[in-house]
Amino acid sequence: MLSVPETCAYTDYGICQIVINETEKLFGIRDLVKYYRTSRAVEARHTAMYLCRQYTELPLHEVGYIFGRDHTTVYHGERRIKERLEAGGRYCSIYNRLKSRIDQEIES
Repeated sequence: MLSVPETCAYTDYGICQIVINETEKLFGIRDLVKYYRTSRAVEARHTAMYLCRQYTELPLHEVGYIFGRDHTTVYHGERRIKERLEAGGRYCSIYNRLKSRIDQEIES
């Protein structure tokens, strides 16, 4: 179970949990919050942090708290994901597939 700050609304936490679960499934990562530094784990974690920010109104420091990271790590990851989305390519299709899964899970 993820740690969550007291200021975090339950709905935001629930959405972040869905984002993390779906990201772990799609990227094949067992525990996204742990301190794995393989490129695949970092890419997955950055993607999940970015999506948590997109689906909720949580500030950087609260998303960082959920992932056990600093707010600057969340900011850096957010910039990296934006760059990858602007570049297009294979990552965009992975991102869109993940977003679609998250949308389905939130609706159910």
